[in-house]
Amino acid sequence: MKRLLSLTLGLSLLVIGTLGCSSGGPGAPKEFSATNEAKFGGRTMTSKIYFGKDKWRVESSAFGQKTIAIVRADKNVMWNIMPQQKMYMEMKLDPKQMVGKTTKLPGELSRKKVSSEKVSGLMCDKYKITYKPNEKASEMSVYQWISKDNIPVKTAATDGSWYSLYKDVKVGAQPDSLFDLPGGYKKFSMPKMPKF
Repeated sequence: MKRLLSLTLGLSLLVIGTLGCSSGGPGAPKEFSATNEAKFGGRTMTSKIYFGKDKWRVESSAFGQKTIAIVRADKNVMWNIMPQQKMYMEMKLDPKQMVGKTTKLPGELSRKKVSSEKVSGLMCDKYKITYKPNEKASEMSVYQWISKDNIPVKTAATDGSWYSLYKDVKVGAQPDSLFDLPGGYKKFSMPKMPKF
């Protein structure tokens, strides 16, 4: 169970991080679904992504367990769902970090178009983006490939240490039911760490 909770929390951070990079270009992305391939920390993970207005869903599996993360920017909440346990965890999100409606990365300092090229069969503009995720952090840079529908088809660290790539992108409205909690699931709270 501990391993699954760690995976679920890791997935949550990946969801926020990857889709947090998703609103580059002149406007928010159109609704779409895709298969996401993400490589970080020497591991590659494949997920199914559904992106709607003010909400998104990521379905993954690891250690033989399926996990689902749903982010609801309209409610400032994220749910981590564990279908096999019929349980979910809820995390509050800071509205300032909800980037689905913005045109920049949080802390973005500069954005420069580098080239245009095809990624996953879609013509994209490639940008180099420099940003500071928070005041204490050092400046960081990523490359981002944005399609004409403002979909971040690929986002990658400039040093090649990680990337997120969308494949089989299908643009179109996503069913509202994908972004709701399933019925009959029990809310699970993380135990509080003892103070020393």
